[in-house]
Parts: sequence; structure tokens; C-alpha cells
Amino acid sequence: MILINYRDYFFSPAIRKHLKKIYSFIVASLIFIVLPLSCTTFSEQRGKYKVRFTWFLSYHSGNTLTRFLHPENPQLSLSKGDKLTVCFENVHANTYLYLFHFEPDGTFHCIYPEDFFISLFKEIQKITFDWMITDPPGTEKLYIIGSGKRLDHIEDLVTGIEKKDNGNNYKSDVHLLYEQVEALVLKTNSLTMPAEKIVKFSGVYRDKEDFWKIDVKTETLYVKKIRITH
Repeated sequence: MILINYRDYFFSPAIRKHLKKIYSFIVASLIFIVLPLSCTTFSEQRGKYKVRFTWFLSYHSGNTLTRFLHPENPQLSLSKGDKLTVCFENVHANTYLYLFHFEPDGTFHCIYPEDFFISLFKEIQKITFDWMITDPPGTEKLYIIGSGKRLDHIEDLVTGIEKKDNGNNYKSDVHLLYEQVEALVLKTNSLTMPAEKIVKFSGVYRDKEDFWKIDVKTETLYVKKIRITH
């Protein structure tokens, strides 16, 4: 019978060297598997909400006090001379923000951005747009669009329309743009509501009217259509 000192056997220099190689192989394998997954997760977290901003729309008629649009009912009935304000806050630098306005007579206004090559590459703390309801009567359409990437086809159409400035094919080009924007609305119908978080403030203004802000967070595209009848 040969008696073996297992302590000396398992922890002999030769065995320790062999165990060290096995340990190194296991650690290297785990790093190879886990590190890419961690990087992917971190990347996804960083890019999860490319579209991030807050907005609200307020309006008032004559001497009446300010009211605010509730996003779940994005329709207004106003009169000539009424004033509108759209405000954006905390717009993330990765968000491509657009504000389009279609008038009843087919006229189009790109309210924001003023320049596709400058305005879209910066973080915005706060920016406000004001305008007044004027003739002709009818239904105006306002589109708030936030995208995680440039909408090149939309920008090209807008640039072409602005160059023509009521010249040849202006109305047909505006109609084409309108159809493209409406296509975005249909595309994002199922995404817009989950992307919105309605933040309610009370007593912010002198009439104690509830004040609604809409926080938007989404991965790809957000479109809000607002109808204004007058």
C-alpha cells in the first residue's frame, strides 16, 4: 500500500502550475463572454432615449386668461386674433426637433429649425415661439416632431418649398410634404402615447388653471399633430 499525502499532491508545484493555467483560461473566457454583453447593455442605455425634450402649448383669446393644451385632446377652437405659444425645454443634443405649420390656404411654415445645418446640432434649454391666428378661416395643422436621426427626405422637401416661395409647383410640393408628415403620424401612432409623460402643475398662473407640460422620451421618433380650427 502506498500512502499519498493529498495536500502535498494537490498543491505540489506541478499541480499548482496546471491549476493556474485552468484558472486563467476560465477568467479569460468569462471576460470574453461578459464584456461584450456589458458594453452592449451600456451602449443601449446611453442611446435608449435619443429623443428627449419637454413641450407645452398655451393660448388665450382677447382679455381671457391663459389656457393650456392637454396632449390627450390635441384640438383647439380659436378665433381671429387669438394668440398661441409653443415652448420647448430641455431638448437633448441628440434630438432632431422640428415644428411645422400648415395654414388653411395651403401655405407652409417651417417654424423650427430656421437652418437645418446649424440649429439641429445643439442642446436647447428653452425656446419659445409665438404667433397670432389670422385669416383665412379654416383648420390649421401644427406638427411637433422629435427624431433620433435626421429626417433627410422631409428636410429636402422643406428646403425646396422655401426656395420656391409661392412660385411654380409650391402648392403641390406643400401637399407632398403634408402627405409625408401625415405618414410619420401614422407610423408613430402606437409610439407617441407611451413616449409622453404628462406633468401637471396647479396654480402656476393667476387663474389657477392646471398647467400641462409633456415630457417626451423615446428611442426613435415622436410626432404630435395639433388641429386648430378658427
